[in-house]
Amino acid sequence: MSTEILPTAEGDLGRTPFAHLLVYAADQQLTGALFLHTPDGVMHSVRLECGRPVKVQMGDSSARLGKLMVDAGVIDMKTHDLPRVVPGLIGESLVVGGHINRDTLDRWVEQQFYVRMNRLFALPAATRYAYFANMNEIIDDGAPNLAVHPLALIWAGLRDHATTSAMMLPVLERIGDAKLKLHRQAAVDRLIATSTERTVLEQLRTDPPTLRSLVLKNQQDEVLIRRMVYGLVILRFLDFGTDALPLFPEKMTIPPTSASTVALARIRLQQNTTRRFIPAAPDDVGDGERIQPQPRNRKRSRASNPNAVAVVATNLPAPTIIDSTTSLDVKTTPAADRSPQPEAPSEAPGKRSAPTVTLAPAHAMYDLARKRLADGDRKGALLACQQAREIDPEEPNYAVLATWIRAVIGGANLEECVHDLDKLLEKRPDHVPALFYRGYLRRRTGDEPGAVADLQRVLELDPAHEDAQRELKRIERRAPPKRPSGLFQS
Repeated sequence: MSTEILPTAEGDLGRTPFAHLLVYAADQQLTGALFLHTPDGVMHSVRLECGRPVKVQMGDSSARLGKLMVDAGVIDMKTHDLPRVVPGLIGESLVVGGHINRDTLDRWVEQQFYVRMNRLFALPAATRYAYFANMNEIIDDGAPNLAVHPLALIWAGLRDHATTSAMMLPVLERIGDAKLKLHRQAAVDRLIATSTERTVLEQLRTDPPTLRSLVLKNQQDEVLIRRMVYGLVILRFLDFGTDALPLFPEKMTIPPTSASTVALARIRLQQNTTRRFIPAAPDDVGDGERIQPQPRNRKRSRASNPNAVAVVATNLPAPTIIDSTTSLDVKTTPAADRSPQPEAPSEAPGKRSAPTVTLAPAHAMYDLARKRLADGDRKGALLACQQAREIDPEEPNYAVLATWIRAVIGGANLEECVHDLDKLLEKRPDHVPALFYRGYLRRRTGDEPGAVADLQRVLELDPAHEDAQRELKRIERRAPPKRPSGLFQS
């Protein structure tokens, strides 16, 4: 019998479209589970880690991994129907059976993730959502977490389903004749824009038009233009003169002082006091993903305001979504431990001073991540490390630390962690920390020869590496692995 669980917050997509939910989750770096209940009784679920969707489970038979590969001609139906070598996981079974390689599986798992997430943007406005903070075990399966950037997911979903959003027309109406200037810190490359979209983005960068003039200049693409502008507004990619940074800004700098603002759209997360929610039933075997529900009684997340309203876009001439001065009447953000502030009425906007912004360099966030890990705050460490990687994605130490933190968090897929280190070592084959942690994790996954090879290579590069020496001796004695004593601790 399932245990009933109280959601942290709930609402409907008519008042808070799915794209706005993802923007809010990214801004607040939420970790937990989001469940979507459609009017016809189907439930879909999304797992969030530090604001990023990493798993999606469909409540119907849509976008099965095997069917996607059959439709694309990657495998035939006869291969699809072979007995599963790995129970429940068709992808792993195809790899083990030699029908596809690991890279092919990775590409199609990512494609499946895109297709499923994209479909959620098309859910009807009457769809109810329920968010459960820090609930990860409800959406836990044999498949690895996906690392698709939220900007790419949101942009792809709006490309196909922006008109489904109940907030699209109100947002565009509030823009009026404001100039559409692309924010200099907007991470446009993350959007994976089409060639036509890139042409429009370039127009916004070089000669900012109004929405009206942009449509007149590109009349054959009016639907695309309106969809794009709506998406750019909710991502805060347009600079209307406020102090709000874009979502996932390319550079972390102190923004200029803003003018007054006018609310464009809102997210409403209504705290639930009476409704109860039953976790999802396991998915059918064979689609590459399985849910293993392990519900438990939970207390509601600490909240500071029962009204639960968060501003999604503030002030013209400068629409934004959520920034450091925007009111957050939601106590649904345990990962973002900040105090809410009262919301300024949209009908009487006034001046506001620029926020105080403390922006640490990447190495400072990296040091903070290591300190939090040493203190036992693994989720806080992962959050700080991900921020360091956002600032400097090319630094290998940040990637290694992030992988190690994921490995020591309960329920991690260690084979996926090894795979991430494989990719890093392809570019930097002599990176000692990556070699050591891959060796350590290889042993945990049963690949003892691989572990020995990695640890021996570590000692070739750094003969004084005590952890590598110790692990090799433990392998000789058939002793279990021991947590590292240096660099990244747990």
